[in-house]
Amino acid sequence: MPDTPTKPLVLCSFCAKTQAQVKKLIAGPGGIYICEECIGLCSDIIETDAADAAEAATGSTEEPPDRRALMLQVLPSVAKQSDMANESLTSLVRRLRGLDAGWDEIATALGVTETEARERFDT
Repeated sequence: MPDTPTKPLVLCSFCAKTQAQVKKLIAGPGGIYICEECIGLCSDIIETDAADAAEAATGSTEEPPDRRALMLQVLPSVAKQSDMANESLTSLVRRLRGLDAGWDEIATALGVTETEARERFDT
């Protein structure tokens, strides 16, 4: 019986959910994918930023209750994505160090000082 080629595992580049865990996964350039949930989160963030800009222009500082509820609802997802991004960044820096990349190179690529790069990633 011939081997059946397996489909590559495709993940959302932002939340790491598989294609089976989301309704829609959209391909971008360079092997980047985004799911409908992350698109919704991005839309919420953009909407919140626009509302913040409008509030700054009018001087209003009160958040409508529904906006607060929405922001509290997306907070855990944003925190999880931030943690995942930090883990990926740390892993990448470790791999680069294993390939003899210098702290100066890593710092330049990250736009930080060499000391900041060492303090953050040299564990």
